[in-house]
Amino acid sequence: MSEPRARDGRDWWVLAALLAVTGWALLPSLHGEFVTDDYVFLTTSRMVDAPWQAFWQRHFYEPLYFRPMGLVVWWLTERCFGLNYAWHAAFNAAVHLTNVALLWVLLRRFTSGVVAQVIGVSWFALGPLSFPAVLWLSDRFDLLAVLFLLVLLLAASSAGRTARTVAVFLAALAACWSKEWAVAGCFAVMLRLAWIGWRARGGRFAMAACALFAAMAVAWVVRILVLDRTATSLVASALNVGGLSAGVSTWAMAGGRIAGALGTGWPAGIFAVVCMCSLVSSAWKGATGRRSLLLITLVAALLVAISLPQTLTVSGYIGLIDAGIFGAATTARFFYGPMAALGAIAAITLSGIGWSSQIRWFAFAVCGACALAFAVKANLAAIRFSAWTNQEIAPFSSAAAATTDAIAKGGSEPCVVVFFGTQTQHPYFRMFSDVTVKARTTSPNRTWACHVMTESTPWLFAFPSSVQPANLALREVPYIGNQPKRDLLWSGIRYRYRLPVSDLTMLPNARFFDWQTDRFVDVTDAVRSGAREAGSKDW
Repeated sequence: MSEPRARDGRDWWVLAALLAVTGWALLPSLHGEFVTDDYVFLTTSRMVDAPWQAFWQRHFYEPLYFRPMGLVVWWLTERCFGLNYAWHAAFNAAVHLTNVALLWVLLRRFTSGVVAQVIGVSWFALGPLSFPAVLWLSDRFDLLAVLFLLVLLLAASSAGRTARTVAVFLAALAACWSKEWAVAGCFAVMLRLAWIGWRARGGRFAMAACALFAAMAVAWVVRILVLDRTATSLVASALNVGGLSAGVSTWAMAGGRIAGALGTGWPAGIFAVVCMCSLVSSAWKGATGRRSLLLITLVAALLVAISLPQTLTVSGYIGLIDAGIFGAATTARFFYGPMAALGAIAAITLSGIGWSSQIRWFAFAVCGACALAFAVKANLAAIRFSAWTNQEIAPFSSAAAATTDAIAKGGSEPCVVVFFGTQTQHPYFRMFSDVTVKARTTSPNRTWACHVMTESTPWLFAFPSSVQPANLALREVPYIGNQPKRDLLWSGIRYRYRLPVSDLTMLPNARFFDWQTDRFVDVTDAVRSGAREAGSKDW
């Protein structure tokens, strides 16, 4: 394939149309509600005065994670938007639209046909394995990692040696500190850039590779210093070949289930057939030129690198996909980065085929119809997600916060509140009951000292670091090597995991509430008299 032809600028209108369609598909997501991990980050942002210690201290409520960029972004958005869900959702949408635009700009440098570019970028913008990740606010870490990786690739292919090197270094560091899999992605890009630079006897790609290596070294050293030995366990698990082989098949099966759950199986299949035909045709005709082959191999290496680390964890979420739209949205985070790389490969390959104009426009029409189907289904998915959060999340979270605030204002010590009736009606409230209430409370000085529980565990509690939690004799949660999961204290917050006692009536001064129709009703007297069972169970 020859060098990409100069364009007259009209293709920017095509990008504007694609962004408008994607924005329309995301519009219903502005009317949703926070869920599960969202409340962890909201509570953290409220309790921590400044998040900057996240760059040199263990900070995440899961001890294996080190994501200072994402945590800082959460802190900033909470300070700007508070509990206004629409603005938080708009921020996620803005990051996704930015990623779509950056992928377009990157492909514009290496492809000669706007048709191929539209097909590849549309797959990433609206596809069933990337779009749902935007709906859940806590998937923000993946969105940010892709954002910085795209900036990295654009910087690596830009002119200006010093500015480019600095930009590559900073973008790589930000990506590595946004989500763990970005380290593998940066490593793949570094190897490819180093190879290109060596073949070209130096030059800008070699400098970019050196900057990438330096950024990864800094990111990894800081990570190990902060997380002690926990980072090495990630490497050991990633080298487990048996686990990877099983994980790859599970990863593929999860992708199929997500597409099926969103009703986009058939357009996804048509898109895959068109791309597969383009690959075969490109190989048969030898139409893809050297420059495009270099980019394809780079992006393919990136695709493999950012996919494999996530295959180890997707198996734990595949069961959620059958449970509804939330399962599809949460599991889609494992595909967001890989789908950006896959869309780029499809665009570059399609651009390199010497098809006749009739065949090219026929392929564009078919894939355009698939993209429209994706857009419609994506809009419906956003509607379903918002409706689910408002029907199954908002009533419980609002009522629980109001009830706990009233108890906390009474001044009882210790403040212990137990909510029943959520196990089957609202299972996503059970583990995050404490942080849900503490994110939504209007009386933080009192309510933040409370323990908020449900009838099943493990419970995640959050307290200001200045507050010493009451000793309730709750059991510790077994963790790596069956060692107890230790409290995590950093900056202005303390995270604590606990399992229940066998009989919740043993909890001192506890107040009990049961969900009845549309509100929590006080059943403390019934529990104390034995008329209402107050048993508990582990997750």
